[in-house]
Amino acid sequence: MKLLFYRWGANNEAILKKNLIKSGYEVTDCAVKCKNYTQDVELAAAMIEQIHREGAEGIISFNYFPIISMVADVTKVKYYSWVYDCPHFTLYAKTANMSCNRIGIFDSDMVCRLRERGISTVFHLPLAADAKYWEGQIQEKLSKPQMTGSQIEGSTGKGSDGLHNNKYSCDVSFVGSLYTDEHNYFDMIFKNADGADEGIYYDKSKVCGIVDDWCFDYGNNDEYLEKIKKSGALKQAETGMGKLGLELGADYDWAPEDITVPAVFEKKVTVMERNTLLHEISRMQGIDFRLYTNSKTDIKTCGTVDYHTQMPLVFNQSRINLNISLRSIHSGIPLRVMDILACGGFVLSNYQSELALMFKEDEEIALFRSKEEALGKLQYYVNHEEERAF
Repeated sequence: MKLLFYRWGANNEAILKKNLIKSGYEVTDCAVKCKNYTQDVELAAAMIEQIHREGAEGIISFNYFPIISMVADVTKVKYYSWVYDCPHFTLYAKTANMSCNRIGIFDSDMVCRLRERGISTVFHLPLAADAKYWEGQIQEKLSKPQMTGSQIEGSTGKGSDGLHNNKYSCDVSFVGSLYTDEHNYFDMIFKNADGADEGIYYDKSKVCGIVDDWCFDYGNNDEYLEKIKKSGALKQAETGMGKLGLELGADYDWAPEDITVPAVFEKKVTVMERNTLLHEISRMQGIDFRLYTNSKTDIKTCGTVDYHTQMPLVFNQSRINLNISLRSIHSGIPLRVMDILACGGFVLSNYQSELALMFKEDEEIALFRSKEEALGKLQYYVNHEEERAF
C-alpha cells in the first residue's frame, strides 16, 4: 500500500515513517505548511496533485487535519490520523464524520464523547513508543566520554541501567511545561476579584475555591463542571474566550464548553497541580530534583531538552520520572509515559484509568491519587532502590 505521509513537525514522524516502511508500506512525504485547518487551498491542491502523480492509496498524519479529510474525500482514499493531543479542537470540525476518516485517539473518554455526538470515524488507539529506537539513542550517547567534576555537580542518582557519571543522573525529574506564561486563559479572564459582564455575575473567590478543590481530585470532572456552571463561571469563560477571538467558527460543530472547559478550567487545574507538586519536591531535603522546562518559575530549572538526543537520557538516568497529566486528558496515557517506559525509566504518575488498566500498579508503574501520596511514594522509592529498580 502506498501512503502519503503529511509531515508538519511532530516529534515522532521519522520514527513512525521508519516503522511503516518496515511493515511493508511505501511511504512518501508531503510537507507543505498548513496555513488554515479547514480552508487551505494551496495545501489541498499540492496534496491532490501528489496523490494522483504517485498513486497514493491513503494519507496518514499525526493529529487530525480537516483539510486533509476533504482531500481524501475528493481523491477517494482513506485518511488515517493518530491524535496525541488532548484537547485537540479540530476533532470538532464538520469533516470529522466523513467516511474516508480513520481517526485514532489515545483518550478513550474523548472517543466516547465524540461517538455520543454521532461521530463514527473515531477509534481508541493508545500511543506508542519505539523501545529499540530509544535504546539505540541512549547507548550512542552513553558510549561517549562522560561529564566529570563540576560538569555533573549535584548528580547523585543513577539510571535504570546502572550507568553513572552522566550529567542527567538525578533522583527525580520532570520534563514539560508549567503553562504559567502561555495560554493561561483563566487568569486572563478572571483577573478581577469578582465581575459582572453583560449581565453575567461570578464570585472569583468561589470560582477559585472550586478550582482549588479540583486539584489532585481525580475522576470527578463531571462534579466540578456542575459546580462551575452553577457559579456562573462557565458563562463568563465563554464570553471571555469570545473576546479573545478563540471561537472555532462555522467550519466546526461545537458547543462553547467544548473549548472553555479544557482551555480555561482544566488547564488552570493543571497549572496549579504542576506548580504545587514541583515546588514541594524542590524543597525536599536530600532530593536531587531536575526540572526541564522553558516556563517561567521561581524553581531552579535546567532549560529544555531535545526530544531525540537529550530527553531519552533524562528518562533513563533519572531514578524517578514524574508524569503530571494535563487534566483535559480524562483517561488516556500521555506520550510522556510511553516514552519514559521505552527509555527504561521509572514512572511515578497521577492516576489515569487507562494506566491502571494497562499496567500493574506498583509492579510496572507507580501511581498517586493525591499530592500526599505523590510525595510519599517519591520519598519511598528514592530510599528503596531495590524496589524502584524492579
